[in-house]
Formats: sequence, C-alpha cells, structure tokens
Amino acid sequence: MDHTERIIRNFVMYKTNMYADNIDKEVEILIRLSLEIENSYSMDCLINDMSEEHLYDIIKALVSDNNMNWGRIVILFVLAAKIAQHHVNNKERMENIICLLNSSPSQWIKTSGGGWNTFILQFDNTKKGLLKSLFNCMLYYCCKIVNGLIVL
Repeated sequence: MDHTERIIRNFVMYKTNMYADNIDKEVEILIRLSLEIENSYSMDCLINDMSEEHLYDIIKALVSDNNMNWGRIVILFVLAAKIAQHHVNNKERMENIICLLNSSPSQWIKTSGGGWNTFILQFDNTKKGLLKSLFNCMLYYCCKIVNGLIVL
C-alpha cells in the first residue's frame, strides 16, 4: 500500500468510525477540514442518493477539465467519506470508494500536486473563506452529476 492509499484508507476509516492504522499529519488535516466543511454546510441532502457511481462521475468531471487542485482533492475526500458513511455496513462498497479515490486523484497528487508535503503546507492553517469556495465547488459538481446535467 502506497502513502496516498494509506491516507485515503485511514481518512475514510476514521470518518466511518472504524479503526484507522495511524493518523498521519495529512489525515489530521483532512479530518479538520472535513469537520469544518460539515459543520458549516449540510451535505446530507446531497449524499443520501449518491453512490460510488456518482462519485466516479464527479471524479471524472473534476479531472477532465484539467483544473485539478488540492481544494478539489479535499472536496473529493470529504464527499467520498460522506458516501462511505452511508455504506459503512457494506465492505465491498467501502473498498470501491477507497479504490476510486486512489485512481485519478492519486495520480494528480503524485505528479502535478507536488505530493503530500505540498498539501500540508497549503492546508495546515486554512482560512474559512477557502473552505466556503471549496464547498461551493463540490456543491456545483454534485448537483450537476446527481441531476444528470453533466454528460461524460
């Protein structure tokens, strides 16, 4: 298991109240960001009808416009963890969600994103305004995907 997969797995496991191997700095930051986003915005109405197929469509939409950035990665992780919380009793679906996050976004993290050290530098002390813009980005793509407005 590589570093990115371990971070993804531990973050999703933590968010679904399951055992996480260890909490790296990256996972601590993801947990903090997800809590700030969840406390500021209700996501349940978006998540209730979403599946890993919707998550896959959102990932494809975010990656296909060649504007991937760490903000979008954070939103994908938060969204995936919320979807995983609704499928916590289904190990296969949980693994599918982890695998989806470890696909295209993982490649961007390793190449264009500068690795996890860049993530730590960017998000260790995040301002609330940035979280609002991150959430708005996620809301836009979720609504488009769920309503079938993005055709991939």
